[in-house]
Amino acid sequence: MVQSSENTLLGSLLAGSLLGSLLASPAPENTINPIISGIAKNGETLTTTNGTWDYTPTTFTYQWQNNGVNIDLATSKTYLTAYTDIGDNVRCLVTALSEQGLSPANSNDLSIASQISGTNLAFWGIASDTTSIVSIPTASNSNSVLSSV
Repeated sequence: MVQSSENTLLGSLLAGSLLGSLLASPAPENTINPIISGIAKNGETLTTTNGTWDYTPTTFTYQWQNNGVNIDLATSKTYLTAYTDIGDNVRCLVTALSEQGLSPANSNDLSIASQISGTNLAFWGIASDTTSIVSIPTASNSNSVLSSV
């Protein structure tokens, strides 16, 4: 059986295309997860690394999350923590992209604390009998005060 040169050329192109697809490097593969740095308090800026990837990604995208739920409009390498993050875990989902595909990887979680620290703040209140003012001691204010009005 004799094949025409058109069929041979078409077969070669298809085989080459298929072989090229099979030999192309895979989608990026995460080898070291991204890491968040910064002060884990309300009102502070956190920054994520890209992590380390095999198969050379060309682009990265970022999505910050609070307890695993995407934070609206938080899609850059940095994130300014908000009041709503206090007491929650914040992390960044970094996605590596290349011509062969995309792969996501989560950063470490950081638990966000209040900007107010009990070690340098005295709390004042009025006792229920409304004739006494009470100061609750903290680490930097170890003397409690009870005074009558």
